[in-house]
Amino acid sequence: MRKRFENGLLFSSNHAIDAAASYLDSARVVLENSRVVCQTLVPDILAQANARRAELEGSRDRRHQFWIGAIDGLNVHAVAVSAFQKYTRTPDRFCLSEEWVSWQYVRLATALDLEYAFLRKGHGGKKEHEGAEHDLHDVEYAVLLSRADAIITGDKKLVEPLARAAFPKKDVFSSLDDVPESYRCDWAKP
Repeated sequence: MRKRFENGLLFSSNHAIDAAASYLDSARVVLENSRVVCQTLVPDILAQANARRAELEGSRDRRHQFWIGAIDGLNVHAVAVSAFQKYTRTPDRFCLSEEWVSWQYVRLATALDLEYAFLRKGHGGKKEHEGAEHDLHDVEYAVLLSRADAIITGDKKLVEPLARAAFPKKDVFSSLDDVPESYRCDWAKP
């Protein structure tokens, strides 16, 4: 939308409809291909998780810690190049380290893929696709913590456990009331 405004173009409801359709398509791909992606790129991680199914099914926090720990042992650059090769002309210079936001996105999106494959999602139709669309937005929000000191989220289902697992040295708050004074700044005072 920003590009449209920068170029002096108007916004119409069709653009919002197109954007929503695009996200639903992305969500459908995540859901339907998560098992294939996980079996192709990271089959040993899913096998290890299945061996610990009873423990991991019972704790979302442990699952997210397990996914992130396993992904951090991978060559995320290779996973990123595999996933985005048609979108970059220079794959050897793409997504090289954790300093890249795209690297963090691939890291967290792979965790979401593993979560879906482990929980055997992907066959529930439109409602599940809409849930996956929301999860993709939530992953994008959690990725922001790679460039911030803290985030505030009320999402205890995905954002909070994923953000805590992915960035254990950073702060994740549930509400503004939980933010300590050291983070606050009163810009209005002289």
